Amino acid sequence: MGSYIDFIGDTEIPCDRRREFRERVLTVFNQGGMMRIDQVNVFGKKLWLLHTGEEEVGSDRKTCEVWYNYFENDCWECAVFEWDSNSASIGSGKVGGLHFARVLYAAQVLREFYVKGFGMALYNGCIVDARELTGWLNHLFDEQYTNARVWDIWKTALLLRKFDCEIDGWISEYRFFPSWVEESSYSLSSSLNFFAAYSPEIVRAFVLEDGARAYGCQDENGKFKTVETLTRARHILTEMEEAAEDSREETIERLKNMLKSGSASQEELHSEQKTLYKELAFYQGIIPRNVLIRFMADQFGLDFWALYDEVSAFAPGDEPIDSRVFDGNKKPRPIRKVSTETFLNVTGDDRAYWWREGGGNVRLSPAMYARLAAWQLEIDDIAAQGLAFADGNRFLEALADTLDGVRKLDRFLFAFRDTFYDLQMHWKDARRQALVVLLRRLSERCRKNRKTDETGKEEGADNASDTDGTGNPDEIKWLRRYLAVLGNMELRKKALGV
Repeated sequence: MGSYIDFIGDTEIPCDRRREFRERVLTVFNQGGMMRIDQVNVFGKKLWLLHTGEEEVGSDRKTCEVWYNYFENDCWECAVFEWDSNSASIGSGKVGGLHFARVLYAAQVLREFYVKGFGMALYNGCIVDARELTGWLNHLFDEQYTNARVWDIWKTALLLRKFDCEIDGWISEYRFFPSWVEESSYSLSSSLNFFAAYSPEIVRAFVLEDGARAYGCQDENGKFKTVETLTRARHILTEMEEAAEDSREETIERLKNMLKSGSASQEELHSEQKTLYKELAFYQGIIPRNVLIRFMADQFGLDFWALYDEVSAFAPGDEPIDSRVFDGNKKPRPIRKVSTETFLNVTGDDRAYWWREGGGNVRLSPAMYARLAAWQLEIDDIAAQGLAFADGNRFLEALADTLDGVRKLDRFLFAFRDTFYDLQMHWKDARRQALVVLLRRLSERCRKNRKTDETGKEEGADNASDTDGTGNPDEIKWLRRYLAVLGNMELRKKALGV
């Protein structure tokens, strides 16, 4: 049991695009809050420290292992991105259904735009709506990515069939036509191929709707009209069977050869039959092939997939010769950009760790700036009193005790690894010592201002055994943001002067 993400189809990325792909996957992981947690033992305290997880393995091989998402504030089974100069792979175990899963799925969808051929990311073996996360990718990289899986749904269906993926539920809701797309953002020829194979009643409806009309298949501008074109092609098959002088089996074989080669032997046909075959050969050049296969299967009582597999073995292409008849000059539209805050449903304050001056898009709120100013004043006051700890061991012990106490308020309150080692290395700096003193004060206030429910029981008291869960939720939120500021060296320097 559990939720998983997979990738099926072509996974090979062209050499000239591999470096950019690797950099962008790491950006997706970073901006999406994907991290790992390292454990260190200091003065008998187990401390848990966050970092992004990128490490070097050998001279050319690198890996990024993550199992925690900062915004979801939860852990899942390890996800691994490995790469070298020749390849790149993304693997994962159980991913849940929130931020960890969404970010990992975004990284796999990104792969769809880089592989040489055609591949697709799956969630629990199914295709899910990728519009919002594609919009997020467009935001991160200033791209014009489209929802290509919607544009060519027949190619998608073939991929699912090739890998024996579940498709019935996907078809039953017609998720890709047209509820997930705006007008003109899907390929009608591909859609007709898809429905001819999996939902023939839709294709038949095209014919029934105008079945009684005359067979005029072009408008005054010479453009073929979809319904009339399909209707005429369907009626040609009926007329063929009625006019045939050879056996039913011979007629079927002649039509199969036409579908395979684009033409059929007409030497032994009388004039009426020759006219019908020439007309059908013309429509074969403009109608999606699956539609003709479906019409033929309906007319002669054949199995669609058996006929499709036989024809495809000789002529693998599924698009009509001139798809402009159905699609015109339409192309899939780029998905509108979606900000990180919208995609992850977070605020700029929640993303304080990612704030960068001049080059970032994290906007802090007035309330956050007020807190930063208050923290700076308190740090100034503490530092003005001189060193709080006379030697490095006492400082390190106090740091470990403080971080251990913070985590007892909430088991998912973590400091960042770089922060820990920066404080340890520069312990003689009075302002860095003040950061630790303030952290202890904030945690004590958080405990002091804890909330209780109607029975007087402390909220969160049923947390994991290694925490007492007595933190005030609102104060815990600000305590977590303070830890984020400590981890963001640039913001810390600018706002707190350390």
